[in-house]
Amino acid sequence: MAPVDRHRRQARTRPDPHRMHEQREQLMKTTTPDPFQTALEQFQWPWWGTALIIAVVVLAIAAAVWMVIRKAGSGAMDHLQSKMLHRNDIRAAKYPARRKEAVRLHPNAVGLAPGQQVGTLVHGGPIFQGWRDTCMALMGPGRGKTSGQVIPKMVNAPGAAMFTSRRIDGVREIIAGRPTSTAWVFDPQRIYRKDTRPDFVFNPLMGIRTRDDADELAEIFETATKPKGAKTDAQFDPQGKSLLAFALLAAARTNKTLADVHGWLNTETGGGEILDILERSGDPSAAMAMKGMEEQYDRTRKSVYATAQRMASALSNDQAMAWTNTSGIRRFDPETFVRSKDTLILLSKKGTAASSAFLTALVRAVCKAAEQLAEDNGGRLETPFVVELDECANVVKWPELPDLYSYYGGYGIALSSYFQSWAQGVKEFGAETMNAMWNAAGIRIYGGGESAQGDFLRRLSDSVGTFKEVIKSYSAGSNNRSTSTSTQVRPIMTAGDLEGLPFWRAIVSVPGARPVLVKTTPWFRDKKLKERIGDVKPAARDVEETEEIRDVQPV
Repeated sequence: MAPVDRHRRQARTRPDPHRMHEQREQLMKTTTPDPFQTALEQFQWPWWGTALIIAVVVLAIAAAVWMVIRKAGSGAMDHLQSKMLHRNDIRAAKYPARRKEAVRLHPNAVGLAPGQQVGTLVHGGPIFQGWRDTCMALMGPGRGKTSGQVIPKMVNAPGAAMFTSRRIDGVREIIAGRPTSTAWVFDPQRIYRKDTRPDFVFNPLMGIRTRDDADELAEIFETATKPKGAKTDAQFDPQGKSLLAFALLAAARTNKTLADVHGWLNTETGGGEILDILERSGDPSAAMAMKGMEEQYDRTRKSVYATAQRMASALSNDQAMAWTNTSGIRRFDPETFVRSKDTLILLSKKGTAASSAFLTALVRAVCKAAEQLAEDNGGRLETPFVVELDECANVVKWPELPDLYSYYGGYGIALSSYFQSWAQGVKEFGAETMNAMWNAAGIRIYGGGESAQGDFLRRLSDSVGTFKEVIKSYSAGSNNRSTSTSTQVRPIMTAGDLEGLPFWRAIVSVPGARPVLVKTTPWFRDKKLKERIGDVKPAARDVEETEEIRDVQPV
């Protein structure tokens, strides 16, 4: 075939671009339109659409920031734990050691827990208050002392358990969490109970067997009724307290009541009756001292009686006195209680002298019964007795309390006292006594709420310890560049860090070790405790600082 013919044939078979374009346009005219494309072309963006998208984006960002802040708030200081644990042996407060200790101290207590859990190491296991440890805690308002410490300890108590407070918080949870335990609720001011009749009656005179017992009870009434800041009269205060003690001793010797004590101190012939009883009951020293009071000049004698009347003013409160001698009401016996698994709840409002006096008298009577039982058992209780003095400075007016920290752990009395601040304790007991209590406590807890302006947090910062920070410095000259390294000793946690301690974190000091950082867990975030307590709703102020509980009403 000639070359010219071959080129003509290829030209005839090559597609015509112009004709192909016409065919494509014709095909598009006859094809069914895409409904999505059509809808998109016809859609008109509403005027509010942009505002809606902006609002959604802003809310999403705010929620993300809020979650980050919440998580960072609780764990903002957790990274310091590694420094606190460096060369810090806390094995004695962990499960294995506490378990061995519990078996050794209470060999006949079946199923006894290794101790009372006070928190969990941020990067480790639980830390326990052992059964020979007393505890002192400083936790400001809303820092979870009731929900994270008191309620778990009370609900898990292996034997008898006693709890004090000035609020309803914790009462329902403790009663619900100990369903097989008989509950005794002392509540003269009807904080929890609404019944006008007492739940039980208790005669404080039951615990008086010696002159010392009478003196201690008289001191409780004196402390509860003494105005804050009142000066002590060197002459009349000691005599007035002795007169009250003699009246209490005489009433106990003859099975009289507190109403009789009140009558003796407020009648002309009362002193003679007290003297006569003491002479006949075999208390010659008390009788001689009482006789000396009666033979003083009339003006002096009246001043002594006026002082005793002021100290015994709680006995004129009929509402509180009803809890000491009302017929038809069950009677509370401290000696029977400490041998049981019963629950004693004691409530009193702040600043109420009568209620605080009787509450403290009851606390003392129960603790003395526990001491006696321990001594009868060879020096230690067979089953530990849990004592949780919540709102201690407000309701427990017991001058003897600081001394108990040095030996109650040896009896198996697991005593824990809670204060809102260091200053609150100093106001109640004095700086020297407060320091002695803190140093004697086997477990010391700081749960936040303290001001860095005071001395306490600076001392706690020193106890936490220091670390060495490596600092590198760089310098450059015209011809070279050099690097130098130095170290500086810095506190692991400053007083400011401790002031800003996050919620549900605490600094815990255990015997033989430096303080450590722990996570505290409220009862409503503990699966086992929540199952035991049931449907009782926690206080809203506690729930505000957690991430999982919603729609909880205040209590």
